[in-house]
Amino acid sequence: MKNTAATFIGTAGWRHTHWRDRFYPRQLPTHAWLNHYGREFNTVELDAGRLADIDHNVIATWRSAVPAQFRFTIQAPRLITHVHKLRNCDHLIKNLFERLQGFDGQLGPILFSLPARWHCNLDRLAQFLNTLPEGYRYAFEFNDSDWLHPETYALLREHAAALCVNDRMPTEAQAVTTSDFVYARLYGPKLSGRYNSIGLRAWATRVAGWRRKQLESYVVFQNDALAYAAKNACLLRDYGDLNV
Repeated sequence: MKNTAATFIGTAGWRHTHWRDRFYPRQLPTHAWLNHYGREFNTVELDAGRLADIDHNVIATWRSAVPAQFRFTIQAPRLITHVHKLRNCDHLIKNLFERLQGFDGQLGPILFSLPARWHCNLDRLAQFLNTLPEGYRYAFEFNDSDWLHPETYALLREHAAALCVNDRMPTEAQAVTTSDFVYARLYGPKLSGRYNSIGLRAWATRVAGWRRKQLESYVVFQNDALAYAAKNACLLRDYGDLNV
């Protein structure tokens, strides 16, 4: 059976000034960076907290700079995840989705990355999931291992939300899927920050496995020091038959 599930590979943000020379050509003006980025990758993760002053005209400009199949994924504001901790967020959710309307068909999953040292609260998570608008894709990253157990996974499956996997999680948790798509965040090795070929091939194998299961996948590199994220994303894209 032919693999048809799409694979999206990219980085957290594209406007990193220290990427000039390391990823962007020196003479390339910054307003052309997204176009350059979109020729290499097919997704980018944006911090919604930084979109507060961005109007739909700017978003339309971004969309016109990349191919139609490109996806903008959104990390929900820390005000929702870290300050309110998913409680009493109705007005914040309303404001978030008003901001995201301009992305239209190029909007990818919305990621809620929860704080470290916040232990599992399934009732809170269930109430929050029930408040989210239908018709969107959601992923949840748990940065406290107390959340990583079957009851959490069952709740995510009930709402078709993805468990966001990352390279800091136990290996067994990285193998868990709870939706028809996978969201992975790669922070990089602690000492070097840059993945070697062995590490990248291990993630390429995981991506290939998701594709065999017909799971769409989003792999977003977070290790932006010295443009490692862009370099590693290019290598992962080129490993195997990922068809990105």
